[in-house]
Amino acid sequence: IRGPTLNFIKISRICEGTYQCHASNGIGENAVRQTTVKVHFRPEIHLPTLRIGQTLGRHTILECTVTASPIGLTVWQRNRSTLSNDGKTEIELYNEKLHTITLSLRIKNLSRTDYGYYNCVAQNILGSENKTVELFG
Repeated sequence: IRGPTLNFIKISRICEGTYQCHASNGIGENAVRQTTVKVHFRPEIHLPTLRIGQTLGRHTILECTVTASPIGLTVWQRNRSTLSNDGKTEIELYNEKLHTITLSLRIKNLSRTDYGYYNCVAQNILGSENKTVELFG
């Protein structure tokens, strides 16, 4: 692209990256400067499955993959309460790739009271999203 300005008409995530500007007047060395463009966007949640079956007494893992920029906060909830590592449940966060994480929820020694709906909730400065997975026996 020639000219002093780089314009983005419809900016999207694929525009994110490092850009270099090269200037030359034919005398001496060329001048080179670079800048980084970051694109922020609201969270998007992907659940590998909406329903998971498991027998009583077994362990199970629910997973939630979130793409967002900035990543922000992602939690698992049940009955509007945020779940934590408490011996019955274990939560782990995996960095998958740029702007993408997977939050896993391991539920140990399933009992009947563990069956029901679990919500993955993700939020950042641009918005929030939540999706629900059903655990059944």
